[in-house]
Amino acid sequence: MASKTKNYLQTQLFPDEDLKLPIHDEIMFWLDDNLNNIIEELMPKNLSYLIDDLDKKNFNEEISEAIDFFRMSKSKEAEKNILKLENLKIYDANFDRKLPITIKSKIWEFPINEVIKNYNYSNKKAIGFVDMMVSFDFPSYPILVGIDKKNVSYNWDYNKKYEYQLKDEIYVDFKKANEKLYFEVKTKIDSVGTLIRQINYYRNSVDDGKFVVVSEDDRFVDLLKEQNILFFKYDKRKFK
Repeated sequence: MASKTKNYLQTQLFPDEDLKLPIHDEIMFWLDDNLNNIIEELMPKNLSYLIDDLDKKNFNEEISEAIDFFRMSKSKEAEKNILKLENLKIYDANFDRKLPITIKSKIWEFPINEVIKNYNYSNKKAIGFVDMMVSFDFPSYPILVGIDKKNVSYNWDYNKKYEYQLKDEIYVDFKKANEKLYFEVKTKIDSVGTLIRQINYYRNSVDDGKFVVVSEDDRFVDLLKEQNILFFKYDKRKFK
């Protein structure tokens, strides 16, 4: 049944003659063999773009609240903590990624499903296939590390009361979330409009993730980028 569904989808919606060509398999195996390196090149190296003005506002407020807490104490330790907080330069750090990406799952010929809801039940209907889907954890949003905030108020307190403690290092780190890449392999791009239509059609049925075109044909890189579609050039000599 699955093969019949696929044949219908490939021939009626987006015919994929590439699947019958040996070069398509060659690109797929090349993609699979070099997946970690390819993803490392596709994903941002520097994470500073994840820190927006609202994050900075929240971090600065948290630092100010900690300073106010320590000002209520006259101890030498509190004075040191205030000085430490007032001289923080957390946004001057290098936010380059340090750890390599670890792939959690990899699926060839991944089905794109449309969920059809009808009263008390829902049903999935395959509307197409991408050549490969890959999921992995990737930094998603920033957090301030090193200022421990403990709620010491009672349940009946109208205003919350907090105590603060400082770690040796105070810095911005990043929480990770699941990221997906959907790879579409093309031995050549006869019609970039058809390709963009296909990807936009699939986008309507996936919750998140980015689409990546892998091809030796790099004539439409700028247009694909403009349409928020990543591109990676196939070169069998690369990564050797």
